[in-house]
Amino acid sequence: MTRLAIYIFYDKDGIVDDYVIYYLKELKTVADRIIIVVNGDLNTAGYSKLSEYTSEIVVRENIGFEQKAYEHIFLNYLSKNELQEYDEVIMSNNSFYGPLEPFKDIFDSMESQELDFWGMGMADMNAFIVMPSFFIVYRKKIITNRELEVFFDKNKIYEVRDFGNVVQLFEYGLFSYLKNK
Repeated sequence: MTRLAIYIFYDKDGIVDDYVIYYLKELKTVADRIIIVVNGDLNTAGYSKLSEYTSEIVVRENIGFEQKAYEHIFLNYLSKNELQEYDEVIMSNNSFYGPLEPFKDIFDSMESQELDFWGMGMADMNAFIVMPSFFIVYRKKIITNRELEVFFDKNKIYEVRDFGNVVQLFEYGLFSYLKNK
């Protein structure tokens, strides 16, 4: 099983905290390739820390939050058929803390589940609402059908100006788009 992880990083001062390193260390146990997208600035020490986990660090202007960062990777950074090389694509950002148990164990337990995508996030059990996650894994069916590229291409016309736009257009938007597919 080959996995690509796309990790969006943002810190207003460009500082990479220890929880990010812990996360990346765990991510490295399950991902064959990690692309880190930095929205905004990254200090020299932070760049050095991140480069221990990948040589692919994309620093971009902090415009459009993670939606535009993912859009950039899917539509501009990866070549046309490059995504097809992977069995799974992991999308996450540094607002996700953990994991609380090893990623290897989590991925091993999810391997037998027949799902097109899965994630870890928050759930409101009283309302039976599952919030979109900041850690989502997309499987081969979605990759093969180019659903991620199609979603970001269709939505590239929208400006993302605040967190509400991110939740509506990207988090709920992508979840709803794929659920309806």
